[in-house]
Parts: sequence; C-alpha cells; structure tokens
Amino acid sequence: MIGKILGALFGFGLGGPLGAFFGILVGHSFDRGLSAQLAPNPIRDKAQKVFFDVTFQVIGCLAKADGRVNEKEIQQTRQMMRDMGLSHDQMIRAMHQFNAGKDPDFNLAQALDTFNDTFKGQWPLRKLFMEMLLVAAYADGSIQPQEQHLLMDIANELGYSPGKLAEIERQFLAQRNFYDTGFEHRYHHQHHTSSSGQGAHQLDKAYDLLGISNGASDAEVKKAWRKMMSEHHPDKLASKGLPPDMMQVANEKAKAIQAAYKVICESRNQKVSS
Repeated sequence: MIGKILGALFGFGLGGPLGAFFGILVGHSFDRGLSAQLAPNPIRDKAQKVFFDVTFQVIGCLAKADGRVNEKEIQQTRQMMRDMGLSHDQMIRAMHQFNAGKDPDFNLAQALDTFNDTFKGQWPLRKLFMEMLLVAAYADGSIQPQEQHLLMDIANELGYSPGKLAEIERQFLAQRNFYDTGFEHRYHHQHHTSSSGQGAHQLDKAYDLLGISNGASDAEVKKAWRKMMSEHHPDKLASKGLPPDMMQVANEKAKAIQAAYKVICESRNQKVSS
C-alpha cells in the first residue's frame, strides 16, 4: 500500500487528480511486484510509520502556519487523501496526524527530531520529505509567506540551507511541467507554431530542472544531466537507503530529468545521449 500512497501523492501534487490516478497504478505495480520479496521487517515498518505520521503532522502544522486552518484547507487535505487512494482507516489515521500537527501544543521540533533520528544520514529521504511538504504547500496552486517561512525553518532542522531549499523548490516546480506525458508535444507545438513565448518559457523550465542557465555550454548541459541522473538513479538511491516501495518516485524523477534534457538537446539540434 505504501507504494500506491506515495505514487498517488506525487501524482496529485505534480499532475492533479489524473496524475494521482496514474501514480496509483505505478505504485500498485511496485507493491505487487515487491510484496513477495519483502519479508516482515520491524525496523523498516517503524521507519515507514514515522515517515507517514510525521509527514501528515507537519502538513497540519503548515496549514496552521497563518494562524488558523480554514475549511478550504481542510477540504484540500481530505481531497488529497482521497486522491492518494487511502483506505478509510488510513484516512482516519492521516487526519488524526494532521489534526495533531495543527494543534497549538504540537511540538514540531520533537517531530523533526524523531524524523532526523529515524533517517539519520539518509539525504535522499530527507529531500523526499521536503518535496512532499511542497506538494501540500502548493496544493492550492501557490504558497503563502507563512508557509514559506515555516518550510525554511523545517529545512534548517533537516540540515538544508535557504539556498538549498530554494533549489529543491525550484526543481520541484520545474518538474511539475514535465509530469504530464504530453509536455514534449506541447513544447514542440508552442515552440514551432506560437510567437507567445510559451515554448521558450517551458524551455526555461527544462534548464531550471537541470539546475543550469540557458547560457550553459553544451558540455555543461551534458554534465548537469549526467550529475542529476546519477544522483536520482533509482538503483543508486536504493543503495543509499531508499525503501523499495518508494522506487516509483525515483523513477518519476529520472523520467522528468531525461525529458528536460531531451527538450534542451532538441532545441539545440543535438542528438540526445542514451
């Protein structure tokens, strides 16, 4: 189930309800394929529980960042849970954690200490956690100043500088433009038939996703692509501690990086490296 949950959460955050649907399908394939290989593991199960509980607690805390949680934010959270494919019991558990996080007595520092202790040194999982918080923060299409300040505090507790958080956020937003499988078609249509500048805007997002400027040399583009593919390669992430049930998230990231690189190469009339 954890594969469907994570796949749907990223699908919803990056592609809306339709993205969530495909995320569930991808996650289900991982759950089904891995279930026979994964024997009961108390340590792993505890870590997954911490990841689930702390995530929803902090989402609740983010919702309360502006001083109150309005009905719209509650409905958005419930809709997110439904789009994640949570069972009735899981939704109750998630809302319990969400409510705990928005409680005035919620101890954010303690929750983050628990997360840090559980995932000590596991930077890919820490980044994944921050990206899931960004999914929640951008659920209504934009992020509020109070949420941004709180995200900076959380990132600091996890060992991320303001600059690193800005990079994670910029790449998260850029990836949203690549999650839809129709992105490349839209790019080429706009690039070749429109003078509105939308094609150029989306090309800029490709550069943002790779963390480089549009003035980068061909060699710099390839270097950035290889570096990001190396950092986000599913097998490499698994070797650093990414649970197998979360592998579909790594696959989506790798697919987005490859799509961005392809768009840049084709805009420069270059052959795409394999």
